[in-house]
Amino acid sequence: MKQMSPYFLLLCAASMIQTAAAQTAQPASSPPVKSDVVQNGPRKFDVRARGAICDGRVTSGTWTGTDDTAAFTAAIRSFAELVIPPAPAFGSTCSIAPGTLVVPTGRNSWSLTGEGYELSTLQDNTVHPGGPLPPMLQVGNDPSKLMNSTILRGFSLSGAYGGTPSYPNGLLSLFPNNLSHIEDVWVQLPAGTNNSFGIKADGAQAASAKCASTG
Repeated sequence: MKQMSPYFLLLCAASMIQTAAAQTAQPASSPPVKSDVVQNGPRKFDVRARGAICDGRVTSGTWTGTDDTAAFTAAIRSFAELVIPPAPAFGSTCSIAPGTLVVPTGRNSWSLTGEGYELSTLQDNTVHPGGPLPPMLQVGNDPSKLMNSTILRGFSLSGAYGGTPSYPNGLLSLFPNNLSHIEDVWVQLPAGTNNSFGIKADGAQAASAKCASTG
C-alpha cells in the first residue's frame, strides 16, 4: 500500500486471527491524579493524568502547541489501557514526536482508545520535516515473540505537515506475530508526503478486514 499523494485510510474493523496463547494483563502501578480523568475500571488510564494537554494545532503547514510526548511515554510504561481524550477545542490535537510511542512485545492485552477519529487525534509535531521519519505508533519490537490481543479503536493518526516527510515504515507499524483488533482508526498522510505507508504490517499476518476505504 505505497502512497505518493495525500490520502485518508479508514480501517473500520480489522481483526487479527486469535490463538490460544496466554494473555497477561499489566496492572496499573498507581491511580490517576487529576479530577478530570475519566476511568472505566482500574486498568483504563486517561493520558491527561500524566500531563497531556492536547492543544496542538497545524497552521499554514507548521505545528504549534504543547508537546505531549512525555505524558504518553510515561503512561505507556505503566498502564495496559490508555485513553486519548477528546480535543479540548475544535481542531486541536494530542501531539507527539514520531518514534517515541512504542508498545513493547510482551504487553499482551494492551489497548489505545479514543472518543472517535474526529475527536481524538495524535499529531506528529515535527516542524518543517524532511526525509524519513519513524512511525508515530509502533506495536511490538521483537518479531520472534507473539504479541496477543492489541486493541486500537476510535482515534486518528496525522503525519507531519510542511517539508517533504516520508514514513517508510508506516504511520502505524505492526510487528510480525502481532494479533490485533483495529476499529474506527483514521490514518492521514498530508500533502508533500512521499515513499510512505499509512499502516505497515511486517512479516506474515492473518487478518480479516470487514470495512476499509480510501480517499
